[in-house]
Formats: sequence, C-alpha cells, structure tokens
Amino acid sequence: MMPTAEELPAGWRLSGEDSVGWRDAAPAIDDGGLLTCGALPQEAAERSSGPYQLVLSVGNEGGGDGAHFRLSLNNEEQAKRNLGLVRKLLNCWNPKDAGVGDESLSFTAERFTHVVLRVGGIEAQIDTPKEGASPSAEAWADVMARRIRSVLAGDHPTARVTTG
Repeated sequence: MMPTAEELPAGWRLSGEDSVGWRDAAPAIDDGGLLTCGALPQEAAERSSGPYQLVLSVGNEGGGDGAHFRLSLNNEEQAKRNLGLVRKLLNCWNPKDAGVGDESLSFTAERFTHVVLRVGGIEAQIDTPKEGASPSAEAWADVMARRIRSVLAGDHPTARVTTG
C-alpha cells in the first residue's frame, strides 16, 4: 500500500521510518499539545493501533517538502471507533471532514497538516508541513485511500501523487 521509491514524485526519495527529514521541512515550533488537546491519558489509551503497523517517511532531495505515513490494520469496527476517538481527542484543532476513504478528518496544528483516514479496517495518517507543502497532505491522503482500496480488492496499487 505504501508508495515505492519509483512511485514518488521526481526528485523525492524514501527517508526511512527513523528519518526526521520530513519534520525539518516545517518551521520549528513546539507541537507539544498535539496528541490529546489536554485529554486525560486514559482517554488517549482507548485508541487501539491494531496488530500491524507500517511507517514510512519521504522527502524531496532539495529538503523543501516531505511527508510521513502511518498505516495500521484493525478490524473495521475498531477502526471506526479509533477515528471517532481521534476526532474527540483532537477537537481543539477543529478537525474537518477530509472527504477521502470511508471516513476521514484533517486538521492543521502549529507545524503540520494531518489527515487521518479509514478504508475498511485500514487506518492511515498522513502528515506534511503546513506551509505550502507540495503535494499537500490531502493529495497524499487521496492517493493513499485509492492505494488501500486497490490492495483490499486484490489489485496492485497504482495510484501516484504528483507535484505542482
């Protein structure tokens, strides 16, 4: 489901899950309250990430843009509950419907734009710098939702993101 190096826009490369390169594309501001908007730890702990997760970071060679992806496999009911919980926990960021996947939300915090989506039991989170990211978090999310649908249908994912 994740894009391969050959499927990235021209000049982009895989950074690896331990890379912080995608974070460097955004101005340095503390994102300290992002995860829970002041919710209690017990509330945040209700979210189940599922038994399998994939994490990938990509960035362009010029260092101006980047993106971070996280996929989690769950059953559909848990994935629905998770998205509802994320919407509740992040209410201080005024999440909006992103219009991708079976359901989704997007919000912008101090440094990044985030899209959280669900297709069946697959959850995806896409993070990009908030200022002028190209492709945007929404563009990456649309492609990721189409790639997930392809895999769930038993097909090879071919959706790709473009820049510009």
